[in-house]
Amino acid sequence: MLLLLSGLAVAAPVEAGVHMDTLTHPGVVVRSELPLAGETLFLEGEGLAYWHPELMTAVELRAGPAIEHIGKRGGILGAYAHVGVEHGFWTSPTYTVENGEVERARFTGDTWGVGAFGVELGHELERSRFASWSIRPELAARVPTFHGMGLDAAVEATVRLRGRRS
Repeated sequence: MLLLLSGLAVAAPVEAGVHMDTLTHPGVVVRSELPLAGETLFLEGEGLAYWHPELMTAVELRAGPAIEHIGKRGGILGAYAHVGVEHGFWTSPTYTVENGEVERARFTGDTWGVGAFGVELGHELERSRFASWSIRPELAARVPTFHGMGLDAAVEATVRLRGRRS
C-alpha cells in the first residue's frame, strides 16, 4: 500500500509558488492533486508556510476537493474547499516559570484547525518549462483563536512544475 501511494505521489503534478496571507504576510506554498472523477474533480493537498511580522511563523497542512475546467484556448477556471491544521510559532520572546526561575521558552506557539475555500484562475503554457500558472484568491478561517474565529483573505500565485494537467 505504501509503495502504491509513493508511486502516486511521484506521478502527481506539483505546483509551487507564493502565498500571501492577508496580502501582507509573505510565504510559500506547494500543492499536488490526485484525480477523483475524470478530468474535473480532484483531491488536493497542500503545505504552506508564511511569516507574520512580530507575531509568528506559521506552517499549515490542508486537503480537500477541487474542481477544474480547462477551456479550448487553455484558460483554467476552478474552485476548491480545504480543511487542515496550522501551527504558529511565536516570534516574540516567550517566557515560562520553572521551579521559581524565569526561563525563555523555545518553539512556543498555538495550533488551530483551518478551513479555506477559493477560486482558481490561470492558463496553460505551451512553450515553457512550466505546464501552467494560476492565481487563487481565498478566504480562510482559523479556530479557536483569541477571539473565537479568525478570518483571513489570502492569495496564491503558482506554477505547475511537472506533469501535465489532466
